[in-house]
Amino acid sequence: MGTVRPAQVQLPDDVPAIQDVDVDLRLGPPDGAEPLWRAAHQRLSSGQPVSAVQVGPLSDEQRGALADLLGLSRLPPEHTSV
Repeated sequence: MGTVRPAQVQLPDDVPAIQDVDVDLRLGPPDGAEPLWRAAHQRLSSGQPVSAVQVGPLSDEQRGALADLLGLSRLPPEHTSV
């Protein structure tokens, strides 16, 4: 968690002031897409060029999340390359 503070701007009197807002600054994968994010992170962290990432085995939920993410009309195989 972190605090986001509004910019110091002079607002007209009839505009309510914006308060500090607590937001979760951690970005993470969509539900079910963790295996792809982990595999992509591992490959990208190697410092080598990456053209594909292999993931699997994937559960039905994870396969559905991957299909949604990639706009596929069918579920990908249990072991697949992205």
